[in-house]
Amino acid sequence: GGTSTPEQMDAARAERRRALLAIIETIESFELDPQSPPRIRAELKGDFEKPGSFHANFLISANRMRSRELEIQRMEILAEIRDQTLVIHQAEIDSADGRLNGNAEMGLNNRKGKFALRSDLDLTEIITKLRLPLPDVMPTLGAPPVIDIKGRFGHDEDGWNYQIMGYLDVVDASLLHYSADRLQTSFSFDGKKLLLEDCILTEKNRSMTGRAFITPDEVRYQGQGSLPVPYVQKTLVKIRSLHKVLKEFSSNEKTAVQGRFAGTANPKNRRDWTFEGSFEGTDIRYKDVPAKRARVDLDLAHGRLDFRDGEVVFDYADYALRERRDGPTSGKVNVDLIRYDRTSETVTINGLTGQAWPAPILRTFTTGVADHLENYGFHSTPRLRAEGVVGVKGGRPKQNLLITFSSTSPIDYEFLGKPLTLNAPEGRVRVLPETVQIKDLSLGGFDGLIRMELDAPTKGSAGISGEIDWTELALPKISDAYGFDASPEGQITGRLEFRMSGRSAGGLNGEGHVALEDAELFDVPVFGPLSPVIATVLGNRKAGFQEAQSAFCSFEIADGIFATEDFLTTTPSLIFTGDGKADLEDKEINMTIRMNARGFLGIITLPLRPFYGLFQFRGTGPIEDPEWENVIFTSPPPGQKENLLAPPKARAVPAGQGQKARPRTTSPPGRSRISPPKR
Repeated sequence: GGTSTPEQMDAARAERRRALLAIIETIESFELDPQSPPRIRAELKGDFEKPGSFHANFLISANRMRSRELEIQRMEILAEIRDQTLVIHQAEIDSADGRLNGNAEMGLNNRKGKFALRSDLDLTEIITKLRLPLPDVMPTLGAPPVIDIKGRFGHDEDGWNYQIMGYLDVVDASLLHYSADRLQTSFSFDGKKLLLEDCILTEKNRSMTGRAFITPDEVRYQGQGSLPVPYVQKTLVKIRSLHKVLKEFSSNEKTAVQGRFAGTANPKNRRDWTFEGSFEGTDIRYKDVPAKRARVDLDLAHGRLDFRDGEVVFDYADYALRERRDGPTSGKVNVDLIRYDRTSETVTINGLTGQAWPAPILRTFTTGVADHLENYGFHSTPRLRAEGVVGVKGGRPKQNLLITFSSTSPIDYEFLGKPLTLNAPEGRVRVLPETVQIKDLSLGGFDGLIRMELDAPTKGSAGISGEIDWTELALPKISDAYGFDASPEGQITGRLEFRMSGRSAGGLNGEGHVALEDAELFDVPVFGPLSPVIATVLGNRKAGFQEAQSAFCSFEIADGIFATEDFLTTTPSLIFTGDGKADLEDKEINMTIRMNARGFLGIITLPLRPFYGLFQFRGTGPIEDPEWENVIFTSPPPGQKENLLAPPKARAVPAGQGQKARPRTTSPPGRSRISPPKR
């Protein structure tokens, strides 16, 4: 841009001289048919001493003229000169490449005039045959253009000037990467400013109407209509930031896009442009995510793309998660703003709400996170809300997107190698540069409540980690899910902080605590086979089947090996403590249980009889059916002594409450705190 330099001006003058010389040479190259010479008729009258009285009529006609490779079949010109005015009443040229006809008049003293012209000549073919210099960029045409123009012209101290108005109809035209099946427009041109009105662009039975105003410094345009998606992608390829978005769209024969738009462009700076409008499409895909319908308002510039007041109805007809659970075939999402910032390489999302599967939505922004979310098998479309920033390439460190969700339908999730179906999920998902964090996740499962907080990396080999607490989960449901043979009664409550690599139980590490409530403990698969052994050593068949309705232990898990040292349960006359390990991968147990059988009447005389009433059992084998045996009593770990050696003590029960003691839990959001059963 800017003022031309002297060198540029000299080059322009040289180019004009070259073009003028080519025209002169072309005129000189005309050859007449000697068998059919041109006819010239002239009538002259007037007083030469009175220029205003001079009047002349001319008729010039010729057949079969030739210039280089161009053949003119017929030429006819009817003109007159009257009162210092040259009038061409009719000019016609016929060639194999089309026809031109028109009229004109010009004042001979002021060199001003007007003209009208209509042509369907193949201009490109004529220029080529005349061997005239072609522009560096020349359109190709499927058929000769139809041009119908009128204009005025004049000459003053600045040279020739003109104003042209007319109509243009071009078929199968292409220029650079632009093309169209047909272009029709009215236009006005003065040599610098071009105005296009009533412009109709047609491509594959779709059309767009509009207008444009083009100057050396600015282009302004507006339009409305429908064009095929591939055509829009091809024509806007030079606008990089917009093309990055457009190239991700794909379409089919049913795809239809309607819109209205307006914009500006700077011919001297390709980065200086604006574009705004409103569009609606049906049967369209973005990043291979199908939508039945999508609507959005656009406000775009070189460094910023704003998509406002958007609405998308996703198409789930072929979505694997929908097919698996026969879910809804569509989901709807609205969004206040999606902004792509080229400088920061981020996508900002404001006010995204709706009911849809989360993974397809995230796939339109970040594929890796979407792949991770596919692991959460929603049976139906949850309610969603999203706010935050998604990083694109260099903008990834700024990524921070928060998604909240809730659903009345179940969700599938694999834990410890088993697929679980959990109810009414709700929670928050925060998408960070390398991690997906799930906070305040609440689900119903096993007839109880499960709450989680999880961190799941989207790259690398690091596994998922987090916290889980559960309240009053039904043991029969857990037994069914994990394939235990027995179906014990009761509920289990607890908390686990864990780190998980892979999907099998062997990759689990963590620590936590667990309490058993309202259960027949010795019906639990691990302890069921222990009952006959207890009955044998005490000589009392009922002793091994006394009601042990609560139990507690804290534990650690290392590479899938569960270990505890403070297992505790009681009956009215027995105290049990234990320690041991269980392999969660192979489902094998190795555990020691110590029993104090002195009951309420026991007397503490350990210094004299240290093992009076104390027994020890060891269990090994499969978790669901271990083998228990009575072994020599050994001193318990320090953490078990106090509980094991102190006899059970009665405690007051408030009036009207005759139930047995059971562990109590207090469970603030996201965490359970469990106390051992009171004795």
